Amino acid sequence: MERPDAESDKDKENGTTHIVSKVSYLSGVGTAHPLYEEFQRLRGFFLSTGFDEVENPMIVKKEEMFKQFENESYPVLSHTYFLSGYPKPIRKVSSKEVWNWLIRENIASDVDDDMNARIKEDLEHYLKNEIDAHALVDELCDSLSLDKEVVASMVTELMDLDHRKPKVSEDTLRSHMSSVWFPTIQAAIGHHADPPIKLFTMGRLFRKETTLDERHVMSYHIASCVIVDEEMTQDIAEAVARGILDRLGVVDPVIEPKEWTTNYFKRGQEYRVMLNDLEVAAFGIYSPDVLSKYGIHMPVFGFGIGIERILMAQKGYHNVNELLYPQFYSALSYTDSQIANSFGLIKSPKTKLGKTIAEAIVTAYEANSGAEAPIKVPVADIAIDEEMAAALSKIKKNGTIDHTKDLHVEVYLRESEGNRTLAGPLMFGRLMIVDGGIQLDTGQAAPQGEENPIPTGISVLDAFAKYAAWRIERNIGRGKAMTEVKMVKSLEDINLELEPGVRQYIITNDKTINVKGPLLARVVMKVRTGSKECGTQAEEPKPKAVKKEAEEQAPADTPAQNNGN
Repeated sequence: MERPDAESDKDKENGTTHIVSKVSYLSGVGTAHPLYEEFQRLRGFFLSTGFDEVENPMIVKKEEMFKQFENESYPVLSHTYFLSGYPKPIRKVSSKEVWNWLIRENIASDVDDDMNARIKEDLEHYLKNEIDAHALVDELCDSLSLDKEVVASMVTELMDLDHRKPKVSEDTLRSHMSSVWFPTIQAAIGHHADPPIKLFTMGRLFRKETTLDERHVMSYHIASCVIVDEEMTQDIAEAVARGILDRLGVVDPVIEPKEWTTNYFKRGQEYRVMLNDLEVAAFGIYSPDVLSKYGIHMPVFGFGIGIERILMAQKGYHNVNELLYPQFYSALSYTDSQIANSFGLIKSPKTKLGKTIAEAIVTAYEANSGAEAPIKVPVADIAIDEEMAAALSKIKKNGTIDHTKDLHVEVYLRESEGNRTLAGPLMFGRLMIVDGGIQLDTGQAAPQGEENPIPTGISVLDAFAKYAAWRIERNIGRGKAMTEVKMVKSLEDINLELEPGVRQYIITNDKTINVKGPLLARVVMKVRTGSKECGTQAEEPKPKAVKKEAEEQAPADTPAQNNGN
């Protein structure tokens, strides 16, 4: 559609101006998503055959799962998503902390008593759960007469979310429609509905699948129905299931009993429906024992059809992701050269000091690549001048760095355990693209593939060095830091990320990202006062029980742990 060519049209009666478009934005016919087209088809079928539509809850209490699955509960719950969130309040914040932050950020020079009383009142309302975090920001904006952006930044930092873990609740995301059918049927009977009771619902399920591939995703959709009736038998149940499949145009389905009956079905009376080697539906008679826990004393037929699965079987989709998310998958096609240019660093130093240290780390590892442990290798010993101090002070975690105190940043590499080299073989690897996958060329064996490897120009050492330098920048104020990566399991462990579309392309096309192995890297930083000579030192092996030196007691992180922080 062409962009509307708008022109002004003066309303002579009241003097207002209207915009008149030659082409309307609210005309034309859009394209429907195949999933929701199938939604409407299935929904129309159930409504036209006398089923009443209900909406079943999406959030299910864990106790309902135990009630229905009994001794199978834990295997089922291992594939279930639990809801989690930060507790309310997240943490107690004092007015003193607020003023310390304001003074540190040069927003205030001293405590204002009247303003402090209002801040205390706002914080007390929050601690008593009388207001939530959003309202707290608004209240503090009024009390401090500051912009919302400034106050939100302060609250986020003082809540210390980087180091707080959400609390897992007893609530789960619906993994089986049966878990909500039982209480729904109980409610229908409680409302004195006369049998047969025929209900259906359309909805989403969430499942922690063991493997995510072209047939399995974390969330999918189902059309599900139940029939509650005294006369329901297994023969009638199978006849009804075949009738549903026939009316839906499912040709030549294979119906077979499941080898292992789910606990909420009557033993030996759960069936699956196969179509083109895909399980597209399941049905059976619900267990009388489970039904009785809900006060239900009539037989119940349950039937569920996977909407993605039936579309895959009938419409020829080979990949469920391509069906659900065509904007990400259908048009995805990358050459090896395009993949080679799709990498980015997760973290990198921002200051002149950090960039200098990153280069020095690379030089030190390259110069000592074959050095045997135990060993301590100096990387840099840099005096913090006024320019460096100003740049480092802009990093909030550092606070104010005083360059007049003759501060020096000392950085070294260290490996204390014997029978090792300073770093593992992955440290000197370079990323290559081979047949649409990612491999590391460590010089020990050339990457194998049908096509010639495409170099990315990215080295593990350079990516790791930039991450270590980034951490050093952020910990100057603490006076020490240690960055350690022993084993690499993913690109994130070596401070690298892929463009999302490229990662999806690699996974969808069964390509590999093979960057696993030992890195055995450790970079230590400490801030000291005064000058000191430092040289490469061999160290005597120490028993494992001996504690590490004081400078190594600083927090140690991996790139993956800091991704996004």
